[in-house]
Amino acid sequence: MMPENIKRTEYIVNLRGRIENLTSLEKLLLSVMFAGLTGIAAHVKIYLPFTPVPITLQTLVVMLSGIIIGYYGALSQVIYALLGILGVPWFAYGGGTSYIVSPTFGYILGFIAASTFLAETISRRPNISFVGIISVLVLANAIIYFCGATWLYAYLNVISKATIWDAMLLGVIPFVPGDVIKILIAASVARLLRK
Repeated sequence: MMPENIKRTEYIVNLRGRIENLTSLEKLLLSVMFAGLTGIAAHVKIYLPFTPVPITLQTLVVMLSGIIIGYYGALSQVIYALLGILGVPWFAYGGGTSYIVSPTFGYILGFIAASTFLAETISRRPNISFVGIISVLVLANAIIYFCGATWLYAYLNVISKATIWDAMLLGVIPFVPGDVIKILIAASVARLLRK
């Protein structure tokens, strides 16, 4: 009888091969699925009383989309953004065109940029080390922070005077501990898929 961990490893290796061999239509369907998962993750949220930005599971799904389906993961985030703007209520605070002027819309733009970055870096380095994967995920998360905090800074300056530091305190620093955990989870999935 084969040990359970060997069976699991073989399944994961087979899963990676199956994903790579999917047709374009099947990968497109996976993109739609990841868009939906991002929408679901937006509603797994914790509100913080001092910031308009909630803690969600979206960044984990964004990272996994880029890792698992590459450029189709980036497409999933484009689908997520476009359908949300068109009115699908799957952003953290709903949906619709008015969401473009919300304080958190920059993070959604960051999801597209980060998943594209991950597709470009992870998929081109099949032998990347675990430390390398973590480094790439930290950079991807930094892209999300940059886009989100920049948008939040602009939003805050429309309603009152604010500094970059204010945007960091409201839109980056409170989220670092949780994002470290999400990065480690995504890195573990990436390592398993690359064995």
